[in-house]
Amino acid sequence: MKLSIEPFTSLTGWTTDGAITASILNQEPTYISGRLAASTIFKVPAGSNGKSIYKTISISLAGYDELVLSIWSQRKAGSVFEVGTDFAYQIAIEGTKAFYLPTYRGFNQVTISIAGITTATKVKITALHNDADYLLLSGLYAVKEEMPLDVMQALVDEIAYHAEVVSPGGVSIGTATTVAGAASFACSSGKFLDRYAVVEISGSAGTETHQIDSYDEVTGLYTLKTTYDGAALLYSQAAAVKLQIPAVFGTVEEDIVVPGVAVWGMAPEPLYLETDVQREIDTYEVGGTFGDRRDDMYLSWPMLIDCESRHNETLALASRIVRRLLGQGNLWVNGRKYDFHWDQLGTDVLPEQVVETLPKVQYTLDVIVRERREDRQTLPKALTATDTVTIETGVL
Repeated sequence: MKLSIEPFTSLTGWTTDGAITASILNQEPTYISGRLAASTIFKVPAGSNGKSIYKTISISLAGYDELVLSIWSQRKAGSVFEVGTDFAYQIAIEGTKAFYLPTYRGFNQVTISIAGITTATKVKITALHNDADYLLLSGLYAVKEEMPLDVMQALVDEIAYHAEVVSPGGVSIGTATTVAGAASFACSSGKFLDRYAVVEISGSAGTETHQIDSYDEVTGLYTLKTTYDGAALLYSQAAAVKLQIPAVFGTVEEDIVVPGVAVWGMAPEPLYLETDVQREIDTYEVGGTFGDRRDDMYLSWPMLIDCESRHNETLALASRIVRRLLGQGNLWVNGRKYDFHWDQLGTDVLPEQVVETLPKVQYTLDVIVRERREDRQTLPKALTATDTVTIETGVL
């Protein structure tokens, strides 16, 4: 799971004690974390050593154990970060600790342990050099790793994004006149509306989302379930009704969503891409300790994406939404960019009975992620030791 600390999607709210400025909003997706609207480029003029820029915030970090930040530097990129002089920048999120920021070549993610830090009170970036540079930052998150939940949530979020691109607002069905507090409504069209369908009802008073529980052919009314915005209408208004194609995960012993997309996957396959004994340093506290752990495991999570509908038209729409996702080839999970492979045929599952079984299209993809295998150790920095050696000569 992740919590946004600073998305870096706005140039406002920053205070500087020198010449560093939040200068440009970047719109190039290659340098933006996930589906954020933009990233921020900070201008760092020559002579900015020790100068900083910060934004005041107040966010509880309870339940989270590390930070993830995407970063790129135009002129201060390197490959080895071992001692303080190797770093060009540092970051602080509260008043007692600051951490060095490695700036590897390319647009990369940095991980920092926040053990012992309970509240983020600011985001402060400090330059540690005197060269002119442009520093790009995107998507600072507090993270607590929960696999495969995090992978499934990332897939659901991505499917929802592509659903809005393919069918903005949903599929237009008809109109309704709603009464606040009523448990049902009538629609001018019943196309695609049936039990378990999710609809958006929008008018001048507001927008609400409901799931249909049943349809009464005598009264022509659709009753509502307790899910989404509840079993009672929120607004009295003349409204447009749009069918949604929601994405969900883990729907075990719960009401299904039809039409909809369900994501499943609980059994990963280990990938031995590196040795099992390598160590990784990922947290460099300024003037203090550093974090060390055994390299993460590479795991391939087979994810089943299940498109289900009573109607071929909406099934085709759900399938098209998922194929847009599959065409990306990568997925942002907890602020980190991972690859996935889609190399298996989709499966067309047709009903064999008149009732109970619904048409489906199923896709399987393998999402390759890294997962912790060992707790991070906090180690002190190495100090210079001086040894005196006396060489004596003699005759044996």
